[in-house]
Amino acid sequence: MSERSKSAKIRSVLGAYCQGFRDENLDAICALYAEDATVEDPYGAPKKCGIDEIRAFYATSLLAKPRLRIAGEPVIVGAFSATPLIVDVHYNGRERVIELISIMSYDEDCKITTMTAYFDPAILVD
Repeated sequence: MSERSKSAKIRSVLGAYCQGFRDENLDAICALYAEDATVEDPYGAPKKCGIDEIRAFYATSLLAKPRLRIAGEPVIVGAFSATPLIVDVHYNGRERVIELISIMSYDEDCKITTMTAYFDPAILVD
């Protein structure tokens, strides 16, 4: 796959990731991940390893009705993306806005192999 087509495919994965949240579609979100992927959300939290742990993480996450949107142009280099996101979420009885950077890596089929979300977790503390 050429760099240009890989970049386009990664952009489409990022769009599908956000769409999965808008649709509250757990299967669609999880389908974007490789079977042995990891998720660290937020950075420093215990990693969720493998599709079963990732599915459980997103099932819980979707209970907060998060709405993701891409807040700026993703930076895509090779098999990596850095994407500024804004997440509107209902957490601990309040509406919150989380600005974050999502760093993802991808395999040769453009399945997500790692996702790390960088944001200030103090935003979730009352």
